Amino acid sequence: MLSFNALLSRCNIKSNVIEVDLNNSRLKLLSDNRKKLVPIIKTIIFLGRNDLAFRGYRDDSKYHPDIGESSTQKVGVGNFIELLNFRVDAGDQILSNHLSSSPKNATYISKTTQNQLIDSCGKAIEEVLIRNVKHSIFFSILCDEAVDCSNTVSYDSTESLISI
Repeated sequence: MLSFNALLSRCNIKSNVIEVDLNNSRLKLLSDNRKKLVPIIKTIIFLGRNDLAFRGYRDDSKYHPDIGESSTQKVGVGNFIELLNFRVDAGDQILSNHLSSSPKNATYISKTTQNQLIDSCGKAIEEVLIRNVKHSIFFSILCDEAVDCSNTVSYDSTESLISI
């Protein structure tokens, strides 16, 4: 009966069609999810730009400290979790609300999600580099390799672009 009354009131009132309401709620959900991902992605970019390790040796979710709680007693949780805790301590309300109210499988901070976000950031950087190379007149690539004491080869490459 409640559904019928809702349908009847919708017909009597000049309101949006259901498709418009559904689309608006979907757009709001997308916007909210993007706002939740921004601090996580910014943390990933910060760690990548500064060549810092992401994870500690105990990076399973059961070892994560409570979000917002200083994890000085918990060793090995890694820079990623520590920086997220730092952001929450610094007053990031969106991140704090997201991590405290989301189910454990929807926090976007698991090892798998970290790897997926790192890959996505890498692909975005690669697209920008390719676009810059295509629009430049000249470019050069310098490559270098080094072998460490365990006979592991490391490669380093630098790209230079000239655009006018």
